[in-house]
Amino acid sequence: MADATASWIAGDGSDDVLSSDPDYDQITMRPKTVGCFTKLSRKMLIQADPASEQLVRDSLSFAVAKALDAAAINGSGSGNQPLGVLSQTGINTDTYTSAPTFREIVDMEGLLMADDSDRGSLGYLTTGLMASVLKKTPVVTAMDNMIWTSTGEGEGRVNGYRALSSNLVPTGYVLFGNWSDLIVGLWSGQTLCTDPYTYASSGSVQVTVLQDCDIAVRHGESFAEIHA
Repeated sequence: MADATASWIAGDGSDDVLSSDPDYDQITMRPKTVGCFTKLSRKMLIQADPASEQLVRDSLSFAVAKALDAAAINGSGSGNQPLGVLSQTGINTDTYTSAPTFREIVDMEGLLMADDSDRGSLGYLTTGLMASVLKKTPVVTAMDNMIWTSTGEGEGRVNGYRALSSNLVPTGYVLFGNWSDLIVGLWSGQTLCTDPYTYASSGSVQVTVLQDCDIAVRHGESFAEIHA
């Protein structure tokens, strides 16, 4: 994408501003299906509290949602998976030696600034283990102010930006980006199918959850990552 360009005029009616049309990227999204199923035995159904069946449904629903989140972060784009942030063309990348320093963390912000992409819903994302490391790593050696400052409810702040952790992020990775440029397309809600027929001879019931979705990133340069 290229933004429109403004021009200067006298403003006395003798000239006009120049025409400038922004250039928009075109993103194509196609539904990809993610899902899982399980089989509930007859004995489980007749002995369990009705809430137990709901627990199974909730577990399947959570598994599908987790798979979608994992694909958004690191989907390979092959094997019917969407293409996640870390696999995007144009994403800014860097490396660290043992553990990222404050300077290396902030350098990711600079990479977005250099691409005029430091706007929108900016924030950090990393693993729970890396978050704990950053909570113990000072901004300046021998000082008490740490890179990651906890704000409660599992959230934190890194250099003033919102920071979250997820174990769906590959080990050792730290991401920074404009998360409003991550698009999640949904063609349906989660579809739940209860099938009492396929395994009727044993009295079992199959429960399946499916969802049609895709992932897209508006601009690869809206994200940066650092890893060992």
